[in-house]
Amino acid sequence: MLRVRRLGRVVFAALVVLACCSFTASVTSSAPGSSVRLTPLLRGLPELTYLATTPSEQGLLYVVERRGVIVVAVGGRVVATPFLDIRSLVSQAGERGLLSMAFDPGFGSNGLFYVDFADARGRIRIARYTARNGVADPLTRRDLLVVASPSPFHNGGQLAFGPDGLMYVSIGDGGIKVPAICKKRRLRRCRLILDPGNAQSLATLRGKILRLAAAATGQAAPRIAAYGLRNPWRFSFDRSTGDMYIGDVGLNRVEEVDVLPRGAGLANFGWSVWEGRLRRPHAAADVNPAGTLVWPAATFTHKGGNCSIIGGYVYRGTAVASLRGRYVYGDYCSGRVWSFKPDGSRATAVRLEPIRIPKLVSLGGDDAGELYAVTDAGTVFALR
Repeated sequence: MLRVRRLGRVVFAALVVLACCSFTASVTSSAPGSSVRLTPLLRGLPELTYLATTPSEQGLLYVVERRGVIVVAVGGRVVATPFLDIRSLVSQAGERGLLSMAFDPGFGSNGLFYVDFADARGRIRIARYTARNGVADPLTRRDLLVVASPSPFHNGGQLAFGPDGLMYVSIGDGGIKVPAICKKRRLRRCRLILDPGNAQSLATLRGKILRLAAAATGQAAPRIAAYGLRNPWRFSFDRSTGDMYIGDVGLNRVEEVDVLPRGAGLANFGWSVWEGRLRRPHAAADVNPAGTLVWPAATFTHKGGNCSIIGGYVYRGTAVASLRGRYVYGDYCSGRVWSFKPDGSRATAVRLEPIRIPKLVSLGGDDAGELYAVTDAGTVFALR
């Protein structure tokens, strides 16, 4: 669910050669003084995409399966009855599936939560459900947002509530585009367009971070908070500052971490004119002038087997002293994990952490600020 190769397939590989670079800070080849380690909590689950917790239920982990199921785990065991099962509604073509969830800030009293999934027609659907007695009621579903999808790729997929009480949604640029002549003539062989041109256009919701009022009773009118993004697969808010951190998946050269400060106006992160800080040779003449062009806080290249950034969290827990106040993120193919110390919208003291998480697809945080990691191989880890 992370990137499109020339043949239109997702390449999953775990390589082990060290390589990384940043335009804003040098990266150490090791992590002196870092004591972070991985503690396995769950194994053998179906392909996973996300993990969430709620402050009203200490010790419970809500684990999202791509096929359309959310299970609850407590004490290293999965509860027999799924929290939510919408397999009949979910498409898993390409990078599609049930991609994430978010609990309403008032979940403890109102039971509301939200999911991001691709429906049977491939559309990105943001829906609200109500949970009763520890299980979601499928009859309570209300669709808040439906976005047409031109291809099975670059869906984005993150939901999260911001410090302003609004819900934020990441939508990818749509990935490949099939030329009209190919559709008309039903050509089996056709040169696909890898950049559909959505990210710089404010006339489409593709390639954007959106904000919307989740309390809406019907489909909500979203507003664009940021654009110029390729596939913002994971983003999060720093619980201390309210700043948003976005992991945006690149094309062939650069992966990037973007920062949207709390209260900032409309931001343009540059894709598809820029990939990281590299101008693309066949890009449009210039970026859309609306808002402010914002450069990435940190980047890394594809050298050594890196392929797709997995955006993470600013660590505000207590279990790992060496990570406190640092933004933690990783890479899907190599399994490497990095962290940096934020300085406004800049990354400082970037370092490679002494852990590997092969097939990492998401990091998750709990109300205490502790971090977890999930893989599409079906494993859940705690960072300790």
